[in-house]
Amino acid sequence: MGELVMGVLMPHPPVAVPQIGGNRISDMQPTYDALEKISERVVKSSPDRLVVISPHSPLFSDAIAVLGQPELIGDFGQFGYSSLSYKYSNDLEFVRNLCEAADEQNLATVVIDERKGRSYGVSHRLDHGVLAPLHFIREAGYAGKLVCMGFSMFSVEELFAFGTVLQEVIEESPGRTAVVASGDLSHRLTPSAPAGYSPLGSQFDEALMELLGKGDYLGVLTMDPTAVEGAGECGYRSVVILLGCVDGYETHPEVLSYEGPFGVGYGVVDLKVGDKRGPRLHERLIQRRESEVQQARAGEDELVSLCRRAVEEYVRHRRTIDSPSPVPSEMQGRAGVFCSIKKNGQLRGCIGTIEPVRRNIAEEIIHNAIAAATDDPRFPEVRPDELRWLTYSVDVLGKPEPIEGMHQLDPKRYGVIVSSGHRRGLLLPNLEGVDTVEEQVRIARQKAGISRGENVSLQRFEVVRHK
Repeated sequence: MGELVMGVLMPHPPVAVPQIGGNRISDMQPTYDALEKISERVVKSSPDRLVVISPHSPLFSDAIAVLGQPELIGDFGQFGYSSLSYKYSNDLEFVRNLCEAADEQNLATVVIDERKGRSYGVSHRLDHGVLAPLHFIREAGYAGKLVCMGFSMFSVEELFAFGTVLQEVIEESPGRTAVVASGDLSHRLTPSAPAGYSPLGSQFDEALMELLGKGDYLGVLTMDPTAVEGAGECGYRSVVILLGCVDGYETHPEVLSYEGPFGVGYGVVDLKVGDKRGPRLHERLIQRRESEVQQARAGEDELVSLCRRAVEEYVRHRRTIDSPSPVPSEMQGRAGVFCSIKKNGQLRGCIGTIEPVRRNIAEEIIHNAIAAATDDPRFPEVRPDELRWLTYSVDVLGKPEPIEGMHQLDPKRYGVIVSSGHRRGLLLPNLEGVDTVEEQVRIARQKAGISRGENVSLQRFEVVRHK
């Protein structure tokens, strides 16, 4: 009944809008020209509705926000140009159908209207992640309906699955739909870039553009999470949802432009959606993740196995398992223990004790494992249907020792405890993406609520990491 007519990646720099950028557009002319070209293609495809996935829409860790006002309104006021305003009718029936279909797949959504916006402390208006691409599409002549959504901190698999749900709703809804994944790439391309410099920035951008250009979507979906995070990007998750939306369609992707002015990567890509007879990646992605989990489970030692069994028993049955009897020799001592849970390579929970509070390491593992699954304030409780995707690690801490300064730290070898009065922040060693002492101490300060200018005392410790 419905038809998916286009799927595109567009960046969202407000400076690309002529009234805002002025002469600076000459510094990003390839991007400007590509935005005009892709917008003309969108309008030429005659869509009845435009779906925009924006990184700057309200962000929740456990749900995808979809704007729910009858009229979607926004302007560039935050950039000093409130006269540049936009108003489109929302397709509320499409929004309702999308949220119902997603909820049936345990992919939570939240509809943000003015009331919900006040309740959650977020905006119900169009953000610049929508407005920048929309400006070009409007200039090209688009006057149909608009649907706007963000993404969440779901795993890649869940975001991709949400994209497949979006595809189903598009096909079941009357009319033609074009989908725009709004997103800038790395914000760390140069020393003067907004997020500072990282060599991972250009590596991520180059890899993503190459993979998209040759249609290697599985390669995009299985990019190293550390490389993605280190790039400081804001478009990857939008792209993942877009790839789920075109799953099973024949595509002929074209990279219209890529450049990195102002230290930020801008890519414009037209997937050129064709007939629905292309390869489906969802099952391959699931099979790959299942294989990775099985390999991890096969390599578990006794401590990690105990951690996993404690989580599984509590999440399924709300029961705390007993310590093994007899207690294995390596768990008989007392020590601080951190239990970490990951889901598809992303942290899902981590709770620990700096010093021992239980009779032995086994009890420490059991209680901290359950806490990591149910009491980490950064994440919702682990659900039973998630257990099949989880992997675990256990860090047994050595005795902390005071140090004189940061010169005695090594983020690969030592964890750090930063203290100021009653506030203490701890960061484990050898964490993905934490490569410098400065970054290690900064994160530990942040966890403790200690500002940069406050005096602190430092301790270091070593760990034995079990995977």
